Amino acid sequence: MAGKVHGGNQPISGATVKLYAAGTAGYGQGSTLLASTTTSTDGTGSFSFTQIATQPGTIGSSYACPSSKSLIYLVSSGGDPLTNTATNNNTAAVLMAALGQCGSSAGLFVNINEVSTVASVFALAQYIYPGTSTPATVTIGTHGDYTLSTPPQAGVGLINAFATVANLETLNTGAANTSVTLNGAASAVSAVVSTATPETAKINQMANILAACVNNATSAAANCSTLFSNATPPSPSVTSQPSATFSTAVDTLQAAYYMATNPTDSVAANPNNLSNLYALSAAAGAPFQPTLSAAPTDWTIGLVYNSGATKCSSGALFINYPYANSIDAAGNVWMSNGGSGTSGALTEMSPTGVPLNCSGTVFQSRGGAAIDTAGNVWIASNTTAAVYKFDGTTTTTIPTATAKNYAMAADGKGNVFFTENLALNLYELPSTATSSTVPTLIGTTVASGSPFGIGIDTKGTVVVGQSGSGGSTIIAFPTTTVGGSTYPSTGTSITAAGNYAGVYGIAFDATGGFWVGNSAGTSASASTGPGNTTSLTALTYGSSTPGAANTVTFTPGTATAIFAGGVSTGRVVAVDGAGNVWIANNTAASSGLFGVSEFTKTGVALSPTSTTPGTGTTTTENGGFQKAASFFTSLRGCAIDPSGNVWVSSTNSTSNTQMTEIVGAAVPVVTPISAQLANGTVATKP
Repeated sequence: MAGKVHGGNQPISGATVKLYAAGTAGYGQGSTLLASTTTSTDGTGSFSFTQIATQPGTIGSSYACPSSKSLIYLVSSGGDPLTNTATNNNTAAVLMAALGQCGSSAGLFVNINEVSTVASVFALAQYIYPGTSTPATVTIGTHGDYTLSTPPQAGVGLINAFATVANLETLNTGAANTSVTLNGAASAVSAVVSTATPETAKINQMANILAACVNNATSAAANCSTLFSNATPPSPSVTSQPSATFSTAVDTLQAAYYMATNPTDSVAANPNNLSNLYALSAAAGAPFQPTLSAAPTDWTIGLVYNSGATKCSSGALFINYPYANSIDAAGNVWMSNGGSGTSGALTEMSPTGVPLNCSGTVFQSRGGAAIDTAGNVWIASNTTAAVYKFDGTTTTTIPTATAKNYAMAADGKGNVFFTENLALNLYELPSTATSSTVPTLIGTTVASGSPFGIGIDTKGTVVVGQSGSGGSTIIAFPTTTVGGSTYPSTGTSITAAGNYAGVYGIAFDATGGFWVGNSAGTSASASTGPGNTTSLTALTYGSSTPGAANTVTFTPGTATAIFAGGVSTGRVVAVDGAGNVWIANNTAASSGLFGVSEFTKTGVALSPTSTTPGTGTTTTENGGFQKAASFFTSLRGCAIDPSGNVWVSSTNSTSNTQMTEIVGAAVPVVTPISAQLANGTVATKP
């Protein structure tokens, strides 16, 4: 294995380059040092390692793979970016490159620079502990042994996170990718071509910001001071390591980690932090191009997957108005496509965007991609009188009463629920359902609106959200038997003036409360309006004695302030492993851009909040994690994977063939959601 270390375009001489294997002792824990060397002083910044069969007793430039599947990475620290003599030693210059499996490392050529650092840190943000010393000892790890033939899901998340790096940058050149072509990996999608496109300019911008500190003789340089005072640590409580200590950055890798995990500088008192960091790019001479034309509102990195006009063998577009999306146990993304007429389908792509599967059935769907405890994926048709179960090979068609089926969800007991949008009914099916199975009618909801969302808690209570001109409400159907096989025909409903307006997505959190995405609202008000997020903070249960009826007592939800966190016609909601709440917005801000909002588990906005709140029914806020139209438009679906990526779907007529990943921004979760419920927990980390 060989490579070079550069600060911007300048080789770094005399840098210490260490090779590590990621650990298995916990998030950010347990890395193993395999080898160490220094870069040359010949003006190239070159280094090399030799792979041997058995790990040496002393750490030198030779290494042995702990396992062929061990995930390895390089960290370069210190060195002289100004001369070829290693006279200087800038201890703040710490860079990294994530490589992948050790068994494939022999013969690699690696360019370690600021771009490789940004790409690696953001993709692996949930698995990194950036250290506290000078130079920092950077550790990467997860729970459980990811080298097993069947690794635990925490290991799957780390494996997928390493693989994501290749979509952001090219390892041997150290350049940010402009796009990556991904060809269908199975016969059902062999003709499908997807393109992965990252926010190249933002990656380069952050790389230039780091370069402003790297290319100095010492860490005392003014640009390093500016970097460290403006890239501030996150609150540990919103990360994968709630007990960690994050000190003020002393090197560029720490700074990059803080930009990834605290992308809006939400814990800093300085309102100019983002613009101060942005200005450092020019101070570095901006060696990486292209860059942003203005300071961003956050540092999150978007990665959009677009299938264009390519189709499945069934004739359906691979991505076509994906109204709902879910993540399976392997981290694969399933899309419920709502294209008009017969152009929709249930489709699957890998954690890195490779097209994997099409259900083979062509119809329009606006709810579904629900994954049960057996791994079956379910989709509801909005145009045919059926719901469909896909086991990875075969699609089973299950007839329904009407052709207006909408939301779907799976519980932890092997049951699947769906709503019907004409008679406003709620139905149940077992995961073992066949084409002859008749859906069980649980009950009729209320006539005030369409049942757009379903949420299920750990005790089997099914909660339906309804929205319409007659008002919005939330209806709970508590199970009356252990295992969730019997429900009351009439649910318990709650309405709270101003708090539920255009109820859409529903997601439970670990406290038993749930969060609601509101897609409409009343006119100007201090506490209500278009796009509020509502938290039901107290959802309590009665008896859980077998055979006795459970009772549900609702406490009216408390709505966030108007446009808090940039919420604008919030649709689908997801909760991450730290209890943070994510919501996809279906209306553009006054900037013309769409965004995704994030809140802490207590409702404090982590995404940018409006600076000029709107009035009336027109949304004019400026917050949320915003992306250009080529990444975000008319967002609906929202799901979090075992790596901590947030997946959101666009349903705008100009970009209906795309799915976007916000890289490493959330704390990882157990997937699918039915697996959380089966464990008696909600949104926990793997």
